[in-house]
Amino acid sequence: MSPRAFRGVALRPIHRDDWEELRQVEFALFGSKWFSRGATPSSDLYPSMLGSETSVALLAFADDGSRLCGWFQIYRYEPDNQVAYAAIARVSNSLVEFGVGAMLFIEHVFSSFSLQKIYFEVPAYNEVALAGMGRFGLVNEGRLLDRVYHDGEHHDVSIWALNRHAWSGLNVRNKMVGSFVETV
Repeated sequence: MSPRAFRGVALRPIHRDDWEELRQVEFALFGSKWFSRGATPSSDLYPSMLGSETSVALLAFADDGSRLCGWFQIYRYEPDNQVAYAAIARVSNSLVEFGVGAMLFIEHVFSSFSLQKIYFEVPAYNEVALAGMGRFGLVNEGRLLDRVYHDGEHHDVSIWALNRHAWSGLNVRNKMVGSFVETV
């Protein structure tokens, strides 16, 4: 069983009460018209779009569940190929809390699905994410040129991958799993 809480950060599924906050988070992070082929979904439409093409969606909370620090999703799951894509978003200012949430999420996904590899698409303007990818066993497998349009410019997107073997051998992962506290 995978850990669901570690160092004051806990994962939980998305609840109905979270929908409006998540819609606002998406709007704040990505701006208007980023979702649904150019149209920001209304409050009424948003819940139906939240789960489309998503296999797993979890939130990470700190401070006993009172503060959202991360949002994690698995999408484009291909069971026959044992691969999936992950989307992660840091919602709080704390990189440490977000990092713990991300590690909990990855551990949960590898222990719950028969995956060999998880892919992450990271735009070039996300320098903080790009700086940390290699430290956690991810390998840069390619780049899509001019893939996203952000702040008036086209940016490349790097494709990073984390395979099960690299994750299971990572020291920071083994320390976390060895001392987890199971919560619901």
